[in-house]
Amino acid sequence: MAGLHFWKVHGNGNDFVILDDRTGEVSRGRDLPSLTVRACARKTGLGADGVLLIQEGQEGDLFRMRLFNADGSEGEMCGNGARCFARMLHRLGLAGTEPVFLTGLGPVTARVEGERVRLEMGEIDLEEAWFDEPLEDRDLPPGTRWSFLHVGVPHAVLWADSWQDVSEGTLRWIGKKYRHHPRCPQGANVNFAAPEEGALRVRTYERGVEDFTDSCGTGSCACGVVAVLRGGPSPVEVRTPGGIQQVGCRIRGDKAVLSLAGAAVFVAEGVWETEGA
Repeated sequence: MAGLHFWKVHGNGNDFVILDDRTGEVSRGRDLPSLTVRACARKTGLGADGVLLIQEGQEGDLFRMRLFNADGSEGEMCGNGARCFARMLHRLGLAGTEPVFLTGLGPVTARVEGERVRLEMGEIDLEEAWFDEPLEDRDLPPGTRWSFLHVGVPHAVLWADSWQDVSEGTLRWIGKKYRHHPRCPQGANVNFAAPEEGALRVRTYERGVEDFTDSCGTGSCACGVVAVLRGGPSPVEVRTPGGIQQVGCRIRGDKAVLSLAGAAVFVAEGVWETEGA
């Protein structure tokens, strides 16, 4: 019986198992996608939306965040995961309150303030994005419009006055449908956004999880960009089932400079005993 030391952390309900792989002990000789699927299983594993590995970086003293989604696919970036990763580096004494670390998209800077972490998401390119196009679909509320942009990972934003009259089953079906839409050749996370009392109410159907999650950091950023381009102020308050996040957005021509702030909370620490791990 092999054991792996782990931490469980969530960012606004988007939960992750974190493993310390600085020595290569976790990744050496292991099938990481298979390991992730078993770790993320809600009934037979630890239960999570993804696994984060702490690895030695390749640029100076920077650590590297390696991300695997619940289905075993490797992701480039996750806003909530990066906040949890920053809090873990601080907790382990590997970094101070302003850790800088590597992701699949390059270096990321964070600020740890207790259970709240602010993440500088950097600059994203809007040149190949589209915004606020009419979307004719009888399963959608009248007047629904959609946008598509990359915030490290691809996101479709379906914007309506309200989604309250759409059933849970229909929302999930729509999420699956637009997750694989022909206009999104790499596949996309699907965000359902609606204005709510000066803020945004958002739910995200995530690729790699293939279901709704309580929160998606890059999804909140994508919705924040759309809100600002529609004439709203920055920062944008994004309300998700997992809690509230603040998205800062500055538009510079065909670029957007983003920040993301929200909770990163420790849940558990222990040893995962699993045969073959």
